[in-house]
Amino acid sequence: MHKPLIALVCLASCLLPACSSTPMLADKDRRVAHDEIVGTWKQQNGNTIDFDDWSNNRYGLRIERPDGTVSERMVARLMDLGDVTYMEVLLNDPAKDQPPVYHYGKVEVSGDTMRHWAISPAWLGQQVDESTLVTSTTEAGRPVAMTTDPDALRAVLRKATNDPSAFQQPETLRRVR
Repeated sequence: MHKPLIALVCLASCLLPACSSTPMLADKDRRVAHDEIVGTWKQQNGNTIDFDDWSNNRYGLRIERPDGTVSERMVARLMDLGDVTYMEVLLNDPAKDQPPVYHYGKVEVSGDTMRHWAISPAWLGQQVDESTLVTSTTEAGRPVAMTTDPDALRAVLRKATNDPSAFQQPETLRRVR
Protein backbone atom coordinates (compact mmCIF):
# COMPACT_ATOMS: atom_id res chain seq x y z
CA MET A 1 0.00 0.00 0.00
CA HIS A 2 1.31 3.46 -0.91
CA LYS A 3 1.61 5.84 2.04
CA PRO A 4 0.87 9.51 1.42
CA LEU A 5 3.69 11.96 1.92
CA ILE A 6 3.16 14.65 4.53
CA ALA A 7 5.07 17.89 4.49
CA LEU A 8 5.27 20.17 7.50
CA VAL A 9 5.72 23.83 6.71
CA CYS A 10 7.53 25.71 9.43
CA LEU A 11 6.37 29.19 8.47
CA ALA A 12 2.81 30.42 8.05
CA SER A 13 1.13 33.30 6.23
CA CYS A 14 1.52 32.03 2.69
CA LEU A 15 -1.21 32.34 0.09
CA LEU A 16 -1.41 28.87 -1.44
CA PRO A 17 -4.58 27.24 -2.76
CA ALA A 18 -6.12 24.62 -0.51
CA CYS A 19 -8.89 22.07 -0.46
CA SER A 20 -10.73 20.04 2.10
CA SER A 21 -9.34 16.59 2.72
CA THR A 22 -8.82 14.23 5.61
CA PRO A 23 -5.76 15.43 7.48
CA MET A 24 -3.02 13.07 8.56
CA LEU A 25 -2.73 14.20 12.18
CA ALA A 26 -5.88 16.07 13.17
CA ASP A 27 -8.20 13.28 12.17
CA LYS A 28 -11.79 13.34 13.43
CA ASP A 29 -10.84 11.52 16.64
CA ARG A 30 -8.13 14.05 17.52
CA ARG A 31 -9.83 17.30 16.50
CA VAL A 32 -11.01 19.66 19.16
CA ALA A 33 -13.30 22.66 19.08
CA HIS A 34 -11.96 26.00 20.24
CA ASP A 35 -14.66 28.31 18.99
CA GLU A 36 -12.91 31.32 20.49
CA ILE A 37 -10.73 31.23 17.36
CA VAL A 38 -13.68 32.22 15.14
CA GLY A 39 -13.42 35.83 14.00
CA THR A 40 -11.05 38.17 12.22
CA TRP A 41 -7.51 38.55 13.51
CA LYS A 42 -4.82 41.10 12.61
CA GLN A 43 -1.23 39.94 12.29
CA GLN A 44 1.67 42.22 13.18
CA ASN A 45 2.61 42.38 9.47
CA GLY A 46 -0.82 43.86 8.62
CA ASN A 47 -2.43 40.69 7.25
CA THR A 48 -5.90 39.85 8.48
CA ILE A 49 -6.91 36.25 8.99
CA ASP A 50 -10.57 35.24 9.03
CA PHE A 51 -11.61 32.03 10.79
CA ASP A 52 -15.12 30.74 10.05
CA ASP A 53 -16.74 27.87 11.93
CA TRP A 54 -17.35 24.84 9.73
CA SER A 55 -18.76 21.49 10.81
CA ASN A 56 -16.88 18.66 12.56
CA ASN A 57 -14.42 20.92 14.39
CA ARG A 58 -13.13 22.40 11.13
CA TYR A 59 -12.53 26.07 10.50
CA GLY A 60 -12.30 27.98 7.24
CA LEU A 61 -9.25 30.21 7.11
CA ARG A 62 -8.65 33.06 4.67
CA ILE A 63 -5.73 35.50 4.68
CA GLU A 64 -5.99 39.05 3.33
CA ARG A 65 -2.80 41.02 2.84
CA PRO A 66 -2.60 44.81 3.19
CA ASP A 67 -2.42 45.15 -0.62
CA GLY A 68 -5.86 43.48 -0.89
CA THR A 69 -4.57 40.10 -2.10
CA VAL A 70 -6.77 37.35 -0.66
CA SER A 71 -5.93 33.68 -0.31
CA GLU A 72 -8.29 30.92 -1.27
CA ARG A 73 -10.18 29.41 1.65
CA MET A 74 -8.05 26.89 3.54
CA VAL A 75 -9.14 24.28 6.04
CA ALA A 76 -7.82 24.62 9.59
CA ARG A 77 -8.22 22.02 12.30
CA LEU A 78 -7.20 22.19 15.93
CA MET A 79 -5.88 19.29 17.96
CA ASP A 80 -4.63 18.96 21.49
CA LEU A 81 -1.44 17.08 22.23
CA GLY A 82 -1.07 17.10 25.98
CA ASP A 83 -1.80 20.62 27.24
CA VAL A 84 -0.91 22.26 23.92
CA THR A 85 -3.26 23.10 21.07
CA TYR A 86 -1.84 22.79 17.58
CA MET A 87 -3.34 24.23 14.43
CA GLU A 88 -3.12 22.15 11.29
CA VAL A 89 -3.70 24.01 8.03
CA LEU A 90 -3.77 22.28 4.64
CA LEU A 91 -1.86 24.66 2.36
CA ASN A 92 -2.23 23.06 -1.05
CA ASP A 93 -4.53 20.92 -3.16
CA PRO A 94 -3.37 17.27 -3.09
CA ALA A 95 -5.99 16.50 -5.77
CA LYS A 96 -3.57 18.14 -8.22
CA ASP A 97 -1.11 15.22 -7.79
CA GLN A 98 0.89 17.03 -5.15
CA PRO A 99 1.73 15.64 -1.74
CA PRO A 100 -0.36 17.38 0.92
CA VAL A 101 1.46 20.24 2.62
CA TYR A 102 0.38 21.19 6.13
CA HIS A 103 1.35 23.98 8.47
CA TYR A 104 1.53 23.04 12.16
CA GLY A 105 1.88 25.67 14.82
CA LYS A 106 1.16 25.96 18.49
CA VAL A 107 -1.77 28.31 19.11
CA GLU A 108 -3.32 29.88 22.20
CA VAL A 109 -6.34 32.18 22.36
CA SER A 110 -7.19 34.34 25.36
CA GLY A 111 -9.97 36.86 24.88
CA ASP A 112 -9.07 39.10 21.93
CA THR A 113 -5.46 37.92 21.75
CA MET A 114 -4.15 34.95 19.82
CA ARG A 115 -0.57 33.78 20.07
CA HIS A 116 0.97 31.54 17.41
CA TRP A 117 4.32 29.80 17.62
CA ALA A 118 5.84 28.39 14.45
CA ILE A 119 8.18 25.46 14.85
CA SER A 120 11.83 26.47 14.67
CA PRO A 121 13.44 25.29 11.43
CA ALA A 122 16.72 24.71 13.29
CA TRP A 123 15.00 22.56 15.93
CA LEU A 124 13.09 20.65 13.27
CA GLY A 125 16.32 19.95 11.40
CA GLN A 126 17.76 18.36 14.54
CA GLN A 127 14.87 15.88 14.62
CA VAL A 128 15.80 14.34 11.27
CA ASP A 129 18.35 11.99 12.81
CA GLU A 130 15.84 10.80 15.40
CA SER A 131 12.85 10.02 13.20
CA THR A 132 11.66 9.26 9.69
CA LEU A 133 11.60 12.98 8.84
CA VAL A 134 13.44 14.34 5.82
CA THR A 135 14.00 18.07 5.48
CA SER A 136 13.71 20.09 2.32
CA THR A 137 13.06 23.66 1.20
CA THR A 138 10.12 24.86 -0.88
CA GLU A 139 10.52 27.04 -3.97
CA ALA A 140 9.59 30.00 -1.78
CA GLY A 141 12.49 29.16 0.55
CA ARG A 142 10.31 27.85 3.37
CA PRO A 143 11.86 24.93 5.27
CA VAL A 144 9.76 21.78 5.39
CA ALA A 145 10.00 18.34 6.91
CA MET A 146 8.52 15.41 5.04
CA THR A 147 7.44 11.98 6.18
CA THR A 148 5.17 9.14 5.14
CA ASP A 149 4.57 8.22 8.78
CA PRO A 150 1.95 10.32 10.60
CA ASP A 151 2.93 8.74 13.91
CA ALA A 152 6.52 9.96 13.47
CA LEU A 153 5.31 13.51 12.85
CA ARG A 154 2.93 13.30 15.81
CA ALA A 155 5.88 12.15 17.98
CA VAL A 156 7.91 15.15 16.82
CA LEU A 157 5.04 17.50 17.73
CA ARG A 158 4.74 15.84 21.16
CA LYS A 159 8.47 16.31 21.67
CA ALA A 160 8.15 19.97 20.64
CA THR A 161 5.40 20.41 23.22
CA ASN A 162 7.92 19.79 25.99
CA ASP A 163 10.86 21.69 24.50
CA PRO A 164 10.73 25.51 24.62
CA SER A 165 13.57 25.71 22.07
CA ALA A 166 11.33 23.97 19.51
CA PHE A 167 9.41 27.14 18.72
CA GLN A 168 10.17 30.55 17.30
CA GLN A 169 9.12 33.63 19.21
CA PRO A 170 5.32 33.85 19.31
CA GLU A 171 3.43 36.03 16.92
CA THR A 172 0.64 37.96 18.63
CA LEU A 173 -2.56 38.58 16.71
CA ARG A 174 -5.38 40.88 17.82
CA ARG A 175 -9.07 40.26 17.21
CA VAL A 176 -10.62 42.98 15.06
CA ARG A 177 -14.08 41.38 14.64
